Formats: sequence, structure tokens, C-alpha cells
Amino acid sequence: KKVIELKIPILNATKHAAEATGKSEATICKIGKESKTISNDEKLKSPGKNRTNSSRKIVIDEFDK
Repeated sequence: KKVIELKIPILNATKHAAEATGKSEATICKIGKESKTISNDEKLKSPGKNRTNSSRKIVIDEFDK
């Protein structure tokens, strides 16, 4: 039988998932919490799609006067 040694034990599922995906442990925890709160029919939300863009235009009226 082959014995495979893991860098992170499977008992530490959050650390193991973070190492495998390249994401932080906090992100893995947030995804886990969100997946527990939604129903089976819903999809996980992706961040940033509902952000409002602030206008970067500066209106200057009669600046020289």
C-alpha cells in the first residue's frame, strides 16, 4: 500500500481547501457560511457584480471668477 503524506492534514479542511485553491482561509470560511445560508436552488453570489460605480467626473463651474 502506498502511504501519501499531506502537507496539511485532512482534519484541517479549511487550511487544506485554501492550499488547494490558492485562496485565503477567510475566503474559504465566507464561502462555507454563505453556502449554509442559501437554499439548494440558489447559486452562490459572486462579489462585485452589484457594486455601483461612482462618477469620477469633476464639474467645475466658474472656477476662474
